[in-house]
Amino acid sequence: MKNIVKRAAACALFAAVAGVGPVVLASPASASVAVKETRTFNWTAYENSPKEAIQKATKTTLGFAAAAQFSPAQCAVTWSDSTRLGPGYYAGSVVLSCTR
Repeated sequence: MKNIVKRAAACALFAAVAGVGPVVLASPASASVAVKETRTFNWTAYENSPKEAIQKATKTTLGFAAAAQFSPAQCAVTWSDSTRLGPGYYAGSVVLSCTR
């Protein structure tokens, strides 16, 4: 059983390196789909709780994306973080990636 698994893994590795595996080949239909533009937007907001800070930063970055004519469906939050600056004061940072 081990020998069969080793052979299958070796064959898959060889196919991937040689470029003949089905994973590496692209069909003509998928080659016609192209990404025209990808942009990132980031913002930091300051609020009384980490949740509020991240929500405000997300809302602001979505506003920047809307100004650049991206719809919310074309965007995704790629990174968010909150930091405590002092008692009852937090910073929330968001990075939004939009693709069309």
